[in-house]
Amino acid sequence: NAAFSDYSTVAGGLSNSALYNYVSINGGGYNVVYGYAGAIVGGEHNLATEWSFVGGGYHNQADGSSSVISGGYYNSVYTTYATIAGGSFNINFGTAGVVGGGRNNSVHACD
Repeated sequence: NAAFSDYSTVAGGLSNSALYNYVSINGGGYNVVYGYAGAIVGGEHNLATEWSFVGGGYHNQADGSSSVISGGYYNSVYTTYATIAGGSFNINFGTAGVVGGGRNNSVHACD
């Protein structure tokens, strides 16, 4: 485990990395936060960027500013203010879009 920046915390787990300021990883394994003020509570192989949150699960990727993945596995958010509440294999490309749960759902941006 490693917290490489100021005011960052890795509370436990295995091979977790906090790479920016004000980051928190509470446990789990192989989780990475590489954005300012991101957080991961637990699970394995999860990723969060700036101001983003992953509650837990497996291979979730909150890769949009201020995005949230509550849990599940293989869920991905690639835009700002977007949410995936849970489930598996869900993708969110829609700014402020929401996937409530389930499997193989997607949200795309509309102009």
